[in-house]
Amino acid sequence: MYPVLVFLAPVYLPRESLPPVLRFTSRFFPTTYVASTLRASLLGQVTPVTWMELAGLAGWTVVTLWIASTRLSWRARE
Repeated sequence: MYPVLVFLAPVYLPRESLPPVLRFTSRFFPTTYVASTLRASLLGQVTPVTWMELAGLAGWTVVTLWIASTRLSWRARE
């Protein structure tokens, strides 16, 4: 699954160079925001947008961990 996410999001290429369909779908993948914040931090261009992306990633992490803990609780009962 991870290779699909990498190729559908602007990880290796900037968003502007992606086809229009992938520009739209890349908004929904967290790898887009990880790559963006990593680029900004390495270039020393941390802006308020970078902090918003980091907050979104933190929220994504909390939500997915909560979903995983509630959906996988049936395994603990075995």
